[in-house]
Amino acid sequence: MLLYKDSYGINRRSAIAEKLKELAQIVVEDNYDEVLLPHPRKRYCHDDKHLFCTMLESSSQGRITEKRICRCWCYFNKEDKGQDCSACKFSFKKSNVGNFQIEDYEVPTDFAMEQLGGIDWLLKHDGRLIAAEVKPPNSSETIVRMIAEILTYTIGTAYVPAICFFKTDMGGNPSKQYIDYLKYKDNQDFQLILSRTGLEVLYVTFDKDTFSIHNVKDEPI
Repeated sequence: MLLYKDSYGINRRSAIAEKLKELAQIVVEDNYDEVLLPHPRKRYCHDDKHLFCTMLESSSQGRITEKRICRCWCYFNKEDKGQDCSACKFSFKKSNVGNFQIEDYEVPTDFAMEQLGGIDWLLKHDGRLIAAEVKPPNSSETIVRMIAEILTYTIGTAYVPAICFFKTDMGGNPSKQYIDYLKYKDNQDFQLILSRTGLEVLYVTFDKDTFSIHNVKDEPI
C-alpha cells in the first residue's frame, strides 16, 4: 500500500504549492487520519526505550545521516551516557544548549504497517511531548513531505506533531527546508494545515560543539 507521504510528486520542489493545497484539503476532512493511514491497521506493541548506542568505531563510518544525528544527539546529551560516547568516532557529536530536551529517538508508531517508519525525535519542552520529523543539514526532502510524514506517524498518539529542519547545511548555506519554509510560511494552505493539526515548526542551529532547537513561534527565522 502506498501511503500519502510517499505519493508521487510530494518530494518535488516544483510541486510544493500543489501538494500543500492537496494536503490542506485532506486535513479539513474530519477523517483525515484515515486518508493518511488507511485501514486495516494493526496496533504495534513495543518497548519504546533504547538501552544502548551502537557507537562508531571508525571515523570512515561517520557519514552524517538522519538516523545517526537523531541517535547520537539523544545519547550524547544524557547524564548517564557512559564511556561509549567519548570513544565514538562520529564527527557530528554536539552538546544541547537549548531548551528542547531529546527524550527518545526512532520511536515506533502506534500502528504496524509496511513502510510506515517511525518518529525521529521525541522532544520535551514546557512539559509537552513533541514528536518531530527531522531532516539532516544536507537533505533535499521537501517541507511538505516532512509534514505528511509526521502527521501520519502521530495518528493515534497524544504527541504534538512537529517538523524540525536545520537552518543551514554543512557548508553554512541555508538548508533546502529553511528555504522552503521562508517561501511558503505565509501560504494559505500551509497556515491552514498548521491551524487544523496543531503542527509546530522547529529548526536547529549548530556550531562546532553545540546545537539548539528553536520554535518559529518563539524565535522567528
